Amino acid sequence: MSKTTLMICSPEKDYRYLRYCLRSVAKFATGFHELRLQIPSHDHVAFEEFCRVEQKEHERLKLPPMRFPMQVDFYDEWPNMGMVHHELRVCEADLHCPWADIIAHMDPDCVFTEPVTPDSWMTDGKPNLIFEPFDSINRRHPGVGAWRAAAEDALGFPCLYETMRCLPLLYCVATYRATRRRIEERHRKSFEEFMKGQRNAFPQSFCEYVTLGNVALKDHAELYQCGDQSQSRNPDFVNNHLFQAWSHAPPEESKELWWKGMPMVIRPLDIYAGLGLV
Repeated sequence: MSKTTLMICSPEKDYRYLRYCLRSVAKFATGFHELRLQIPSHDHVAFEEFCRVEQKEHERLKLPPMRFPMQVDFYDEWPNMGMVHHELRVCEADLHCPWADIIAHMDPDCVFTEPVTPDSWMTDGKPNLIFEPFDSINRRHPGVGAWRAAAEDALGFPCLYETMRCLPLLYCVATYRATRRRIEERHRKSFEEFMKGQRNAFPQSFCEYVTLGNVALKDHAELYQCGDQSQSRNPDFVNNHLFQAWSHAPPEESKELWWKGMPMVIRPLDIYAGLGLV
């Protein structure tokens, strides 16, 4: 049976969301091999305080203990390159999750909304790889074109598909190695050297998930259950058992967010309260 690790990268500024994310993991998630948190070393003290407070909150909310181990990996973040270094950690996930066969990536501004296991995002034991052709999704969300250009620059072949259609995103470990190898062969430098040359400001010049997703489709399609969202009645809806907020605004602030395939004004804290996480 394959082992699936859940991986979350979080700087201190996102702890205001990470608290609800981890509460939802404790309440709803079972069947993962482990949870692997990626935390910048300069946030070590803040993270210890975060854990101390959250332990009391879990007790107050009567949440069950997490039903699989949690491992925290502290890393020395590159100065002024936090987002790019985050992307590097994602693309090296197989190195940081050495016992995993499959790695599920989730952001700190996400919460599970119902009981889940790794099988919630698999079909016949294969990770679901949901995509939509850029030519299709660009008509609704023209901003995603920047990620196509970034992936094509990194990989050197046409990247026809937007593969960040919903979190969590699951990849087989072979896909990370193939992605790094393709980039190193194209650019004739180590993957770390390549990443250090990327733009950290938005829109970043590298997009980890579109890059990984297009390598998965090109090199490892047989390892995934691939699904084209452009064939769906509502291409913006995927039942992924998860709500994603927007970490750049506080959770108590109402924002227009996507929920169940529709844009609507939502106060994330209200969603969390309804799930018993507040």
